[in-house]
Order: sequence, then structure tokens, then C-alpha cells
Amino acid sequence: METKLGEAKAQTNPLAGFREQSMVLRPEWGAAGARLAHPILVLKRPWFSLLGRKMFVYAPNGALVAYVKRPIFKLKDEFTIYADEGETEPLLLVKARSIIGINMSYDVTDCASGQRVGTIRGRGLESLFRDTYDLLDEREQPVGVFVETGHALLRRLFPFLLGEWNIEVRGAKIGRVEQVWRWLEKEFVLDLTANHNAIDPRFAVALTVFALIRESRREQNG
Repeated sequence: METKLGEAKAQTNPLAGFREQSMVLRPEWGAAGARLAHPILVLKRPWFSLLGRKMFVYAPNGALVAYVKRPIFKLKDEFTIYADEGETEPLLLVKARSIIGINMSYDVTDCASGQRVGTIRGRGLESLFRDTYDLLDEREQPVGVFVETGHALLRRLFPFLLGEWNIEVRGAKIGRVEQVWRWLEKEFVLDLTANHNAIDPRFAVALTVFALIRESRREQNG
């Protein structure tokens, strides 16, 4: 009876068993986890930064908690998320496994510990019409998805339309990214209030920055 009850609970809980995966909160967060563990974060990209390369991440109190400047001349697609604009303290590295491919995978690594926090995998042609990325665990198994919602196709034609994205883990929506209208910059709110320890905040931030950088690249190539 106890075994059947446990199986029933596992079937009804979409996050059952997920807390043992590498993308889940762990005690050894380190500097990156301490800075990024906020239920709400604001990401800003200046309209007039060189080729839209810079992005700033702020805590609810307005403090800068992360900064990234996408490099232009890199053979392999990668970028580092820093704690400060001076780039003195690297927090996370997002790096493609290959130079070119259809469904490319990007590993997110904690710079201090060398721990792989999670992996982002593209869906090739599908993302041309709607941003869609699989979230892989340490066993290379898909456990979630980052997907664009709303008027995705229209935004390819009219970039001024506001964007919306969901972060889902095992069928449960645990996070949301929503663009806010601003005149001189692009602003996005990462809302993890429904996370409930389902996903490591380091991975959530890296995932959001990754998706928004790819969007800025699409706009530039538009």
C-alpha cells in the first residue's frame, strides 16, 4: 500500500524526482548562486550599445548582480556572465559544444566550481518561428523547455512588439520572462516566484540571457 501511494504521488507531482538533478538548487551554489537567488530579476539591454552586445541584470532593490558583453569575434559561440561591469569576477560560462549544427547544445558552467549547472539545446528550424530551447539534466535528458509565447511570428516582422517566454519543468510553468516597454533600452523581467526550488537560479539567469542575446542577434541580422 505504501509503495502504491508513493507511485501515485510521483505521478501527480510534475516535479517528482527533479530535486536530484544537476539543474536543481544545491548547497554549493557559491558566488553565482548567492548573487542570483532572487524571485524577481530585471534584465536591461541598451538600444545604443555597440551591436546590442551589453546586458545588465538587476536585483529587486536595483543593485547590479550580473553583467555580460557578448563577444563578436569568437569562432565558437560562447559568453561569460560577470558579477560586475568591470568583468573582474566571472560567474557563469555559456559555451556551445560545437561550431556549427542544427540542434546545438550549450553548456552552462559555474566559473568558480567548474560545475556544469545545466545544458540548453536548440530546436533548429522550430526556433526560427518561435524561440524554443530544451533544458537538459546531467544525464542529457530533456526535463524542461524555454518557449516563446504570444505573437512570436509577428515579432519576427515587427521587432518593436513586446516579447513573452515561459520556463517549464516537467510540464509545470516555474518561470516567466516578460518584456516591459522602455524608450532607450530593452527591459525584461524574469519572474521565478513560482519556481519553488525546481530550477537552479544560476541556470534560469543564464538561460534567459542566452535567449535574449540570440534575439538581439536575430534583430541585427533582420
